[in-house]
Amino acid sequence: LERSGYLRRLWSDPLLQWLGDASYSIYLVHLTAFALCKLAYSTWGLFLPADVAVVAQLVLAVAFGLAFYQWVEAPLLRVLRAGTRLARS
Repeated sequence: LERSGYLRRLWSDPLLQWLGDASYSIYLVHLTAFALCKLAYSTWGLFLPADVAVVAQLVLAVAFGLAFYQWVEAPLLRVLRAGTRLARS
């Protein structure tokens, strides 16, 4: 499918590329997001229907991961790449 270009529009979608770039950050922080949800549920009680809560937790985990990528991982990668370029010079 990739060679034929059939899904080229899907592969070049900026949102999907951003999610792909941030996937490691999402992996790193998703348990923190779930722990915060658990804390909120134990403090205030389950205030959403279970099906809606699962989707809300997923959205929250992805949002935390994207924020972590934007504010921590991407700047750190830029610094590390710049340092690698300087070391090669």
